[in-house]
Amino acid sequence: WFSRRCCQLPLVPHSIAAAIMAGYDRLYVARHISEQAAGQYFGAAQVASIITLGAIAFNQAWVPWLYARLSEGTPAADADIVRVTWRLIALALAVACVMALGAPVLVMIVLGSGYAQAEAVLVLLAPAAAVGSIYFLVANHLFYAEKTLALPVVTCSAALCQVALIHLLGPRFGVVGVAGAVLATQGLFVAGVWYLAQRTRPLRSLGAGR
Repeated sequence: WFSRRCCQLPLVPHSIAAAIMAGYDRLYVARHISEQAAGQYFGAAQVASIITLGAIAFNQAWVPWLYARLSEGTPAADADIVRVTWRLIALALAVACVMALGAPVLVMIVLGSGYAQAEAVLVLLAPAAAVGSIYFLVANHLFYAEKTLALPVVTCSAALCQVALIHLLGPRFGVVGVAGAVLATQGLFVAGVWYLAQRTRPLRSLGAGR
């Protein structure tokens, strides 16, 4: 019991930092940019959240499958994990590309003609949501192994980076700069988590799985 509680303690700062990453962009836009720009940004974020919500729902099915394969600990199981992981990454990025390319149509259908400025924001927030969804594919390796001590370091660093980039790009590029900061930070965050997962339990067939 004590060991399990100790493994869960690092998840407190991890959760706080994740909440900052999820909401600081909206807070900044609402407070430091115009009310109209905030409406445009929130609308684009709402459309992009379709990817995030889909990833969260998919994770409920992904975790049992992944844990079952990890428990086998065989090269064949590793190959299955790698193959499925890369296919899911490709799917997430493809959905983001379709959403970004179809931003004018999606914004018109979902938000209406008054949200034309949201198109440029959606072009950046859709890939950001797709990259962020990759987190679920790799972070569960850390949870399975109960190796979460370093996870808050990555998450807190990413949160600080996002806040800094937003304050750097927001005043100059407006809501597009804020969205760009979110995309860049999500990339750094997922890369850091991927690195931790590979150090925890390297998948031997990573190269072949592509």
